[in-house]
Amino acid sequence: MGRTIRLRPGKAEHVRVVSAGRTWTACVNEPLSAVLMSITEAEKTAALVKLARTTAHELNNIFTVVGGNLALLDEAISPGDPMAETIEEIQRAVARAVLLSSKLQALSGQPAPSAT
Repeated sequence: MGRTIRLRPGKAEHVRVVSAGRTWTACVNEPLSAVLMSITEAEKTAALVKLARTTAHELNNIFTVVGGNLALLDEAISPGDPMAETIEEIQRAVARAVLLSSKLQALSGQPAPSAT
């Protein structure tokens, strides 16, 4: 991904750096390496946010399928079935995983999905 450096007309004391649709303004007296380092850090942060958002979304898809199938199993077993305890344990684990995924979504700046 290329970087474009443009001087503002009539404002030679500042440099405007445009990268990946984002713009940074820095003082010309600031070392260029510091400007480029801040861009690199910003791009890393943006990539991590995107990864968190995508991961949380994909995990929620999995948890929805697992939770739905557990609900079907729970309805299909008869009262007193020894599998009921195992199903409940898995449902608690899915609930903890959904909470963790919600925290991951919050980290990415997205609101957690509403429970349906």
